[in-house]
Amino acid sequence: YLKLVWRQLQCGKTRLWQRVQAIGAVFAVSKSHGRQREVWDGSTISAMAAKPPAPECLANPSCFVDLMFNPGHEVYMSKRDVHTCFDVLQAPVAIQQWFGRPPVTLHELAQTASVAVDDLQHFVQDSDGKPVGAHEQVFPASTVWPMGFSFSSCVAQAATLSCCREAGISEESFMSLDRPPPALGEACGVATDDTFFFHTDKLLGQQRLERLDAVMAEKGMPKNVSKDVTLEQEMKALGCLISAKTATVEPASEKLVPLFLAWLDVLTKGVASPRGVHRALGVHQWFCLLQRPLFSVFDQIYQFIRTEPAEVQVVMPESIRTEIAVGAFLMPLLGADLSRQFLPKLTASDAAPEFGFGVSYMSCSAAQATVVGFLAERRGDFIKFYLEPGEQEGKDRLGTPHTLPFSKKCFKVAVKARAQWKAHSGSLEAHGLLLALKWLLRSHKHFHHRLVVLVDAKAILGAASKGRTSAPGIRGVVRHIGSLLLATNSLLRLVYVPTEHNPADAPSRGKQVCGRHRIRKQISKRC
Repeated sequence: YLKLVWRQLQCGKTRLWQRVQAIGAVFAVSKSHGRQREVWDGSTISAMAAKPPAPECLANPSCFVDLMFNPGHEVYMSKRDVHTCFDVLQAPVAIQQWFGRPPVTLHELAQTASVAVDDLQHFVQDSDGKPVGAHEQVFPASTVWPMGFSFSSCVAQAATLSCCREAGISEESFMSLDRPPPALGEACGVATDDTFFFHTDKLLGQQRLERLDAVMAEKGMPKNVSKDVTLEQEMKALGCLISAKTATVEPASEKLVPLFLAWLDVLTKGVASPRGVHRALGVHQWFCLLQRPLFSVFDQIYQFIRTEPAEVQVVMPESIRTEIAVGAFLMPLLGADLSRQFLPKLTASDAAPEFGFGVSYMSCSAAQATVVGFLAERRGDFIKFYLEPGEQEGKDRLGTPHTLPFSKKCFKVAVKARAQWKAHSGSLEAHGLLLALKWLLRSHKHFHHRLVVLVDAKAILGAASKGRTSAPGIRGVVRHIGSLLLATNSLLRLVYVPTEHNPADAPSRGKQVCGRHRIRKQISKRC
């Protein structure tokens, strides 16, 4: 510890204080190639501080799934990594006393560094010019935003974003789940100290990288040259391998293989600690962001990882071993096809307790389906249609409405079916969505596409979009939906539509929709 303090004093990462406001322990975490990373335990001070804002435009593997690699178009990928990012972000002096570490004495430091005590006096920040005794305790405190403090990631994200904006990257180009997917002319993802790009114009990509490198050097954020990727057809980012040649994104093998071996070890021995399982599950869930239906595999394991004491190994219940086994052997599906295009069709589903289920659809262009699909799962976005004379507008809603140039009469009724059982409205809505997918995927021509489905139940939209739910009543339906998507290589894009604008609302209530024949009758005749 004394050697670490001396090294950090020399590079300016810490200074010594006679009095600090808070103290956190220092521990090491392993990195690749046998290296270690020093982390400051800021849990106590983080609990005392205000809740930090969510990092702006934070990218994760889900952002890759939104990318569409069109056939015949070259895609050039690049990446820049800030070298020791958390060691260069200077913290204000006023807050540094809250980043205290276990105390040392100048005498101990002098012996470790083979220097005189007097040579260490200038490292003491609050001495007011008075010498500090050799055996008095002093506290190292970070001069930079330490890894382990709740605000540090937010600050690092903001610093990297500011460099990107100064380099000329437009707001529409940032990849984030809070924003519509960017056009592939230029897409930029930022994850704390990692910045990655997707360009279809090689010259634009080269100019952007040169400008970003210059801005980062000017701001004192040195890049890690060994991790540079410049206009390549393949790239690793966020633990994933993205390939323009195969139009795929999947977990990097060096990340996935150790996870698979860890799960096999747990299944073989049958014992594990809750904390160990928690760590492995965290890695697995990170890659499930590429294929969200696989989230539905896990259920009972969440209760197990909360068991105390967390460090003690216990016998794994059979139900949890089953979940781990299923998750481990479905790992080959942890990947996404980026060549999937939007199916040129809008489908709507609904369910009503007084009658049953309704599914409506309309054909459209692929471009129109893409515009609607890009609104999927975005915060506050919903769609509306032109109302017919006599139709009520409905109540005002929070969020951003997007009016499509169609009316509900443009939709045809595909399914109008009476429910065969009574159930909670949420359960009926989930089965309605499942019914819509079964109808859509009855034809193999609809496989390998991005499917736009309109729903008016936000709870079901959230559960199906995330791929998991804690509600026992719809968990099985969510799993069924996920299995259909996995088996057909389909990507579900759910978009919220208010009930008064839902084309499937009328058939779900048993009402006749004039002028539109029902496809279900035709299917019955063919069968």
